Amino acid sequence: MKTDQLAERLAAGSIIEELQLNGVRLEYRKLSGRGPQTGWISTAVHGKELATTSLGYLKDITRVQGPPVALLFPGEGCQHRLMLAFKSLDPFPEVKMLLDQAHRILGYDVKE
Repeated sequence: MKTDQLAERLAAGSIIEELQLNGVRLEYRKLSGRGPQTGWISTAVHGKELATTSLGYLKDITRVQGPPVALLFPGEGCQHRLMLAFKSLDPFPEVKMLLDQAHRILGYDVKE
């Protein structure tokens, strides 16, 4: 998909709302940050992710019925390598979603 390039670019770290997605091209409305109020961006170039979904702005998240879910770390010094390396996260879909999001943001898997 080809769109006109604007002189002003959307600044890194800007928060945007997805209006439509066409392959790796995303039409957006800016919520915060610098740059055009609306436009199109590439979400990835040559396999490198340029934009990611922010948990605070997920539109289609399924709400869990019941009490809130939390991942707790009970105290200083208890963090050790592989402490989150569960054999299966199937019983914990919210934890899996958060860890997958952390992997995309940080660029490494916090479970390893």
